[in-house]
Amino acid sequence: MITIYRHGIEIAGLSFDRSFYPPGFMRQSVAMLADGNRRARLEKVRLPALILHGDLDPLVQPAHGQAIADALLDAQMTVLPDWGHGLDYPKLWPQFVEHLARFRRETMP
Repeated sequence: MITIYRHGIEIAGLSFDRSFYPPGFMRQSVAMLADGNRRARLEKVRLPALILHGDLDPLVQPAHGQAIADALLDAQMTVLPDWGHGLDYPKLWPQFVEHLARFRRETMP
């Protein structure tokens, strides 16, 4: 766990360093708006999907994650308490790993 934690701190630092880039935020926002509704494309996905969403996400509300889960043929949706947007929440990393490991065990024998 110590190795994962140290690696996690490094990832958190890198995430923070790249998180404030206004031109990138604007490009991503415009791209999302220009792309339109993705439901028809999501309905064609034929792979299991795990959707982890934070209940404190200030950018994308959990209802949007649920809409993605509803559009997919085989999706599991979990809303994690006290999670905002991004992976720079080290205290939640063990939960992420737990959910990912369980999903892998259930879907990839």
